[in-house]
Amino acid sequence: MTHEEIQQLAALDAIGAATADEVAELRRHLATCDDCRRAADELNESAALLALGVDPVTPPPRVKENLLRDVGRASARPALQWWLAAAAALFLVLFLWTASQLSDARRQVAQLKSDRDKLSAILNTSHVIQLAGQEIAPRASANVFLDPSQRRAFVFFHGLPLNAQDKSYQLWIIRADQVAPQSAGVFNVDANGNASLEVRNLPVDTMIKALAVTLEPRGGVKAPTGQKYLVGS
Repeated sequence: MTHEEIQQLAALDAIGAATADEVAELRRHLATCDDCRRAADELNESAALLALGVDPVTPPPRVKENLLRDVGRASARPALQWWLAAAAALFLVLFLWTASQLSDARRQVAQLKSDRDKLSAILNTSHVIQLAGQEIAPRASANVFLDPSQRRAFVFFHGLPLNAQDKSYQLWIIRADQVAPQSAGVFNVDANGNASLEVRNLPVDTMIKALAVTLEPRGGVKAPTGQKYLVGS
């Protein structure tokens, strides 16, 4: 059998649809072929994750009866064997795609929950600085949640004009002990003019007099050159 046929058998085996003879043939091949064994392991792992990730649903009693009857008919006609294998492989691919989408969604939900919990944890001990939109962006605003104990801040921007691809917004910290503003990071806004930024290594050993946002060449600059879009103190 070719490697492709063996991997079709592996797909059937992963969902428990392979016959005893097919499983025996698969095991013999996997004992000497690292590539197919790796593919079979990935199929088995994906099928297991799918089973764990999808809520179980009890099918009507007739579904099992019809399935067993159809499989029995297919087994009695050798010409349909590879059609059944191909169909099973296709169903597995569709199932794995669904599992991948579910997994991505779960990761996004987990990330949102983590961000929410992290923000909630610092709200009780944080200082808040509000940035107001300037003449070029009067409807823009930002909230800066300072967490001095961790030397970090979470900044949420709203209503900024969409920046061009060759431009980035840049957040600046104006310190009490320095004349030159200190860059706190660059960011791009979405279609609604919103963005968020986590700032690390805040200068907690001195007072932060103010913060400002300018529009700069993409990637940011060492010193502000653009017009101020947001300012807060």
